[in-house]
Amino acid sequence: MTVDLEARVRAELAARAADAGVLPVAGAALRETARRRRTARLRAGALVVAAVAAVTAGAVALRGPANDSAPTPVQQPSTTATTAPAAPDPAWLQVPLHDAAYQQVLAATGGDSQAAPLLTARLPSGRVAVLVATERVDPRLWVAGATLASDQPGAHAVSGTSGHFPSYDSLIAVPVRDGDRTVLVVLLPSRLGDTVEATSSLPGQPVRRTSAFVHDRFALVPVTSPEAVTRVRVLARGRAVVDTIPAGSLLGPDVPRTVDRVVTTSGGPPNQPVQVRTDGRTACRLTVGGFWDGPAYVPWNPFDAACAPADGRLHLLLAADRRYSSVAGLAPAGAATVRLSWRHGSPTEVPVTADSVAPAFVDNSGRPPLELVRAEALDASGTVVASVTVVDP
Repeated sequence: MTVDLEARVRAELAARAADAGVLPVAGAALRETARRRRTARLRAGALVVAAVAAVTAGAVALRGPANDSAPTPVQQPSTTATTAPAAPDPAWLQVPLHDAAYQQVLAATGGDSQAAPLLTARLPSGRVAVLVATERVDPRLWVAGATLASDQPGAHAVSGTSGHFPSYDSLIAVPVRDGDRTVLVVLLPSRLGDTVEATSSLPGQPVRRTSAFVHDRFALVPVTSPEAVTRVRVLARGRAVVDTIPAGSLLGPDVPRTVDRVVTTSGGPPNQPVQVRTDGRTACRLTVGGFWDGPAYVPWNPFDAACAPADGRLHLLLAADRRYSSVAGLAPAGAATVRLSWRHGSPTEVPVTADSVAPAFVDNSGRPPLELVRAEALDASGTVVASVTVVDP
């Protein structure tokens, strides 16, 4: 039996809005404690090996036009926008779903009975993107995305990603599969722009910027891959009104939202990649997310951040939790490798990715930063050109 999901969501949201309260505790100490707990929980989740989720048959019916892509707008100086409180837009539910199809989406994303449909929209290929959301205490809003493989009855759901966002008042960006391609679904808290521009970056390749027009407060922007998306801008008549790292709510103010070029990366499914990104002035290491083949156990949000100035010196970029995160850093110009010395065992030599602005490295040995005692940058002849001694946190 088909359920009127739009009516059900409206009623559910109205009930939740009436019952919502205000967190009685605030302040820098609470935010720091929450940040550390999130980081530890995310790091533990990153060690879980993905499993294939079982799905059941479902049926969908489609309506509503597909969104068109727009040419990349001219770059403009960015500004920060303050928006009014937002809520899910009824226009985001463009594709009615039968219960069987919706249950497939919950299974594919790891959603529970508290999750409610947030968006159902037709992708450029004709497939159907489905976003579900539920309010959780820390962070408050959990959003996951999956793709129904086709518009035919019985089409199965392909798992996608999940992310944490402060609330419906914030910009929400979730990547979903569209066949062999990736589409970034961007939901705006209010009618603050007419175009969304996404930046994708892979090491050694030109930065790619793609954009799409905003319709009904959302846009479908083609991107390279989930782990390659580094920046999102919302434009109003060519002027940037929002400029941020997508799903960057777990990042502190020390991470510039403009670090959009990936210098080097390591790791991959089922482990999350570690990247070094730069904007030419600052470089940051980030643990980032991608698609999972089963339910999205680990959020797409980048975390484990550590930054340093891109000033031509040797810098170690070590996350706060040194028990699990890998060693990354910046190397001086002319360095070919970085030798890492550990408390136990032989040293490790890590190649440096040549970059005119921010030569960088990421260790692939799997040894935790807690065991690191010294880093030395070596030129092509093996001469030490810079060194750093690690100070215990």
